[in-house]
Amino acid sequence: MTLYEKLRTRAILLLDVDPWIRDSLTLLFQCAVCRFVTFDNVAEGMKAVETRRFDIIICDHGMPGVDGITFLKEAGRFRPDAIRILIAGYPVGEIAEVAARAGIHGCLQKPFTLDALEKILGGLVGESTAGAGQPAGNNAG
Repeated sequence: MTLYEKLRTRAILLLDVDPWIRDSLTLLFQCAVCRFVTFDNVAEGMKAVETRRFDIIICDHGMPGVDGITFLKEAGRFRPDAIRILIAGYPVGEIAEVAARAGIHGCLQKPFTLDALEKILGGLVGESTAGAGQPAGNNAG
């Protein structure tokens, strides 16, 4: 089974202020026939997490008002089984350690390639289906 076949069975949420990232990933996941929604602010993202089931939650670290680590940590309270991925606009070395301690499963550094995104998702989808559920640390692209 390919990565995108696995992802079709999962609900994915993206929270990012960058319209290019939102639009690009929306196009990618829609073409792959995945259930994908995106928001550009923390309030709408948190409302969605509180009211809907998501299997994968991806959030930019640089969100206004609440940083991505805080959002993903809070989202984990509502969706503890969800794979949570942080996107950082700067080298993710230290931030990946902080994110892992917060229960976040992986970090992706901007700008990222499709290969980097597929690598982190592929590794985490495999982990989640095996029931590992442990933070993956630094998966920078």
